[in-house]
Amino acid sequence: MSQIKPRPDRLAKPVSARGPRRPEGFPRAVRELILERAGGVCELCGALPVDQVHHRRPRGLGGTSDPAVNRAANGLALCSWCHDVIEGRSVEHPQLGRVRGSRAESERKGWLISRLSVDGPCEVPVWTAVGWVQLSDSGAKRRIEVP
Repeated sequence: MSQIKPRPDRLAKPVSARGPRRPEGFPRAVRELILERAGGVCELCGALPVDQVHHRRPRGLGGTSDPAVNRAANGLALCSWCHDVIEGRSVEHPQLGRVRGSRAESERKGWLISRLSVDGPCEVPVWTAVGWVQLSDSGAKRRIEVP
């Protein structure tokens, strides 16, 4: 019986040979812009303290090389209950009662942006506790009318 030898071209590459690391999350300065824009409360319910920052256009399981994914317009400051709703989970929200999550509804309200969408986070309006807004990478938000 012959010994099976690994082929050199099939060996795992060391981390340093795989290329540059992909961004892992919002840089501290961008995270601070998002939290400041929210004023300390969840941007969806407007009632509970922020404890998470959500990517509207997801990074994906393997991450992404798109630098826009970690800009301020792509982030929402949320309470954990609203974050669960955006991700499609139903919750018993402390302020709103029973809320049924739906990823399709999250896309309609701009809370999620498909990775296939040609529009970026600055172009996609978002439904928030204060109504429809347009977010910018500077950390600003502007109220808008959406038909």
